[in-house]
Amino acid sequence: MGELGAVILAAGSSSRMKGINKIFMPVEGRPLICWTVDAFENSPHIDKISLVFSSEMIENGRALVENEKWNKVCAVVKGYGRRQDSAREGLIGLGECDIAMIHDGARACVTGDIIERAVDSARKHGAAAAAVRVTDTIKEVEEGIITRTHDRSKLWAMQTPQAFDYRLISDAHAKINEDVTDDATMVEMLGHKVAVFEGSYSNIKVTTPEDIERISIIIRSRNKN
Repeated sequence: MGELGAVILAAGSSSRMKGINKIFMPVEGRPLICWTVDAFENSPHIDKISLVFSSEMIENGRALVENEKWNKVCAVVKGYGRRQDSAREGLIGLGECDIAMIHDGARACVTGDIIERAVDSARKHGAAAAAVRVTDTIKEVEEGIITRTHDRSKLWAMQTPQAFDYRLISDAHAKINEDVTDDATMVEMLGHKVAVFEGSYSNIKVTTPEDIERISIIIRSRNKN
């Protein structure tokens, strides 16, 4: 089988973190991004990793890679304002492979089991995304009035990693220029079906300072086992 690669996106603006770059915030004595990269570095399914940092933090990122001595990191590249532009640069840095995963660097609680499910689903379907079932009742509201209640059994909250045939996701990034929130949407816009596989309710993305404590509790609990 061909190589499997992972693009880890760490170029976000951290706009809801009160001026703090979340990627380098300390979590259990290490920068947040370290826990994310470790999951892919330690996965037997991943052969190479491309890291994407903002222009302001790319030198910090390179220094971190050198300090951590991650063997699978093959590229450290500069990201851009739009997530999809950063992902595209990450794919270029990754280089051609069989399956390419794209993962948010701020989801530091990703596990080896989730990565394995991503690989299996992408090999079967060509495109796959981690997700969890929605547990709340979701309603549409217009001008303060509920207009529609959705069938919760059909709703899933999307996560990363998302995994794709490398040629398929590269084609999507070459052809789709509209603003999107994830890579699965780009593949859908090409007319390709995207499968869903089980993520985890612990696979949270840090978006606010309060999330750091939640991440710390999860990692602390895992390290005790």
